Amino acid sequence: MFTEKFLQNMETVFKEQMERLPEKKKEVEEIFLQCKKDEVQALKCLYASMPVSDAADYPAGLFLSYARHGRFLWEEGPFAGKVPEDVFAGYVLHHRVNNEDLTDSRPFFYQKLHGLIEGMGMEEAILALNYWCASEATYRTTDGRTMGAESVYRSAYGRCGEESTFFVTVLRSLGIPARQVYVPLWSHCDDNHAWVEVWCDGAWKFLGACEPEEVLNKGWFVNASSRAMMVHSRWMLPAEPKDDIVGKKGISLVLNQLGRYAKTTKVTVLVLDEDKNPVQNARLTFEVLNYACFGEIATAFTGKDGTCMLETGLGSVNITASLNGSYGETLIHTKEQNSCTVVLGERMEKEEEWEQLAVFAPKDALVNPVSQTQEQIDLGRKKQKQAAARRQEKEDNFYDQELAQKACAGFSGQETQQYIEIMKQSRGNQKEIADFLLRPAGGAYPEDWKQKILHTLREKDYLDITADILEENCREAAKYKTDVPEEIWVQYVLCPRVENEMIRPFRSFLLDWFTEEEKTAIRKNPSLVYAMLGERLVSDERLEYGNLITSAKGALTSGYGSLLTKKIVSVQVLRTLGIPARLNPADGILEVWQKGEFLPVERKEETAKKRTASIEIEEQACDDWVYFHNWTLSYFDGHGYQTLRLCDESGKAIFGEILLFPGKYRILTANRLPNGNVFMSRLVFHLKENERRRISLKRMEAKMSDMLADHEIADFSMRKEDGSVCRVSELVKDKKSLFIWLEESMEPTEHILNEIYERREAYGNVSANLYFVMPNLKVKENATVARTLFAVPKIQTLVDEFDADMEILARRMYLEPGKLPLVVIIEESMKGLYGTAGYNVGTADMILKILNMQK
Repeated sequence: MFTEKFLQNMETVFKEQMERLPEKKKEVEEIFLQCKKDEVQALKCLYASMPVSDAADYPAGLFLSYARHGRFLWEEGPFAGKVPEDVFAGYVLHHRVNNEDLTDSRPFFYQKLHGLIEGMGMEEAILALNYWCASEATYRTTDGRTMGAESVYRSAYGRCGEESTFFVTVLRSLGIPARQVYVPLWSHCDDNHAWVEVWCDGAWKFLGACEPEEVLNKGWFVNASSRAMMVHSRWMLPAEPKDDIVGKKGISLVLNQLGRYAKTTKVTVLVLDEDKNPVQNARLTFEVLNYACFGEIATAFTGKDGTCMLETGLGSVNITASLNGSYGETLIHTKEQNSCTVVLGERMEKEEEWEQLAVFAPKDALVNPVSQTQEQIDLGRKKQKQAAARRQEKEDNFYDQELAQKACAGFSGQETQQYIEIMKQSRGNQKEIADFLLRPAGGAYPEDWKQKILHTLREKDYLDITADILEENCREAAKYKTDVPEEIWVQYVLCPRVENEMIRPFRSFLLDWFTEEEKTAIRKNPSLVYAMLGERLVSDERLEYGNLITSAKGALTSGYGSLLTKKIVSVQVLRTLGIPARLNPADGILEVWQKGEFLPVERKEETAKKRTASIEIEEQACDDWVYFHNWTLSYFDGHGYQTLRLCDESGKAIFGEILLFPGKYRILTANRLPNGNVFMSRLVFHLKENERRRISLKRMEAKMSDMLADHEIADFSMRKEDGSVCRVSELVKDKKSLFIWLEESMEPTEHILNEIYERREAYGNVSANLYFVMPNLKVKENATVARTLFAVPKIQTLVDEFDADMEILARRMYLEPGKLPLVVIIEESMKGLYGTAGYNVGTADMILKILNMQK
């Protein structure tokens, strides 16, 4: 299957993997006895390139299935003989796409889809498979845990990281090389995005997962990606990749794909010590401002001459350097500056006073312009609607009312309704929820625990949790019921979820794993748990992958677990023994409930930390401060600033007094402008033992000229009241024009309409065109709409289907598609000057200022 040279690279690493996992080695050797020669090669390739957590958590039989299917595709698949061995091994055979749960899904998708692409070339097959994926799943915001491909298929939705994982899995199942690529953090707006690259007939091309087009290298994100400072892909094989390496996440190399999407520049960084000597092996972190904090987009180490080079975009990047406790930092704008010097130990920021800085996003600059004919556009939209209709039909059939009624037969009233709602949310996983409800507790635990444990879960958990896991949690938790407040016991003992781990059974295993003496000792002194796990688990981040979390059973039986795994398993051990425990939502520190509050667990290897200092944030009445939107707080740990998650388990921001450890902190506030740039304010301060401090947040305000965007708008059609068709370019050709897509009767639309009504005289006097856009003319009968139209007679009404054109416009203005009302100001040259979506206080005033601005 592979050449001798390729196998030599795998053989050494495979043997190392087996030597560190002696029990797994026996299992794998037994599997080899069932294999053909090519399957043995494929299995060795998989084990040589997988994180130790995969080897520990999944049976060898699962990887045998991946190996057998890979061998079949290599020899007999639709594209057999057309893919080079390194590309095939890394992007067809390899089992992992992201940090999803692994299942034996490849044969399933192959059997389902090989007939669909029979006789097609690779490009035609890729496009066809994306339409199929769109008929099975669509975008929906979810939490940070990544569902596997089968779960996305069963649920019919996922966030972009899950859609792309699903699509890559489908492509690899058919023998088409594919990988997930992603912008780790945008520069022009908050959040990030992932999509798919395919190796098509010798070249890498891209497309949006479950967002089909009629051509490759096309997607709503092409403009956005041209404004990125970095685009990543992953490489997990123990062989040298052909792309530039911009980081290492354990076993995985992070590769730079930015040049396929954006204009780039090469930045050279020189690191010096305090005596101005070059520093070798200093760790460099390249960061962009996102969610009001700096986040990593690349890492590197300096060479003998103290320098390092990075290819990145044309915007602002924050560069930090650290070595042996010394630290330095600088912010540069790469469009103007392609080299810089960082001096370790040199203070680059003021302390105890606010600083104001500007952070710039790259401008639109497409490097991959691909156009479609009108015929292709029309055909694509037709096929997209067909795919959406099939997906909707699938979703309509998820809920089994008869099964729900059977499962709820023993319950009544509000409890029944809550269970029905959960079963609806579980979609294709309803049978597992129903099965759990139907199983009698049999005196092993109270019946009402079923409701309580289900309410501790996140919505996504309903999609892949099993009845066995839920029952095991209830049954085993009952053995150590303790006298703590009910809400604490339910959330921090009964609940099986700790962080973003895949929920697997752990209580029975842990009760058997620890001796009675150890369990008694932990119950008397919970701080022992971390030390005990430290003795049993080796944490070698070089063998792991990113934030992949090993199960308790996998970690303890293999003897390996990342630092995050160790903390999560510690919580699982404590909860198994009836001790309320959690990871602090702000800083991730292990805590237990003692004397009426959560306190940090002492660790053997460090002095116990105590939160003896505090700050209280003073909110200005005129400002709307939202954590992770326009301000954050970070703690300096000696290597860099670690942003605190000042939110509770529900995600709600914490205000009032915030307890903190003594040390150095940094507050950032961000004023994100419509053009993507950010006006940032920074405060660095030190907290002493027992110090209490009040801080007033400040932000840098923008001039009106800074508020304007400059985005080219693609022309499209709408209908006037008389039914005639008009192009947007015709409507704006003489003067600036305001367009507002209204969502009838919904509160955000009501707000903007009321604001316009209150300023009706000013709106009546603007020289610009004013348009309300609605799905049909009946919307004019809405009381608030009618009142506003009567008060400002110059407002004209347009009819639009609120479909692809509106979505394209929203994305072009870097706004959330589908979020209404959509407000866009377009000038005569078809440039988008300003846009907002949803309700934002003061929008009507901002519109007036922009409409009245002189050129």
